[in-house]
Amino acid sequence: MIPLVLCATFSIGIETAQAGPCTRQINQFEAAIRQFPTVSSAGPTAPEAIGARLGHQPTPASVAAAETAAQSDFSDLLAKAKRLDARGKHAACMQALTDAKLMFDPQ
Repeated sequence: MIPLVLCATFSIGIETAQAGPCTRQINQFEAAIRQFPTVSSAGPTAPEAIGARLGHQPTPASVAAAETAAQSDFSDLLAKAKRLDARGKHAACMQALTDAKLMFDPQ
């Protein structure tokens, strides 16, 4: 019985030790993202292209490329936040997470 208790206690300690200073905020944000259906228009966004400001109509290919780039940038920011969190860099982690949140459009 004692080895079982020690194993359980040790594994809880490992879980806590691996959690960084903004792990909870990252997990909450990822849980919130999962709440949006994949068929909705919710997702990462990017700044408007210069061509759009000049009144040029986007092509299906340019829309797809912009969506792919926005998703990639968003994923990169979340990965960066997780790396910084693992290193214990709270301020930098929170900045990367804030940047990711600003990219995500819930509509």
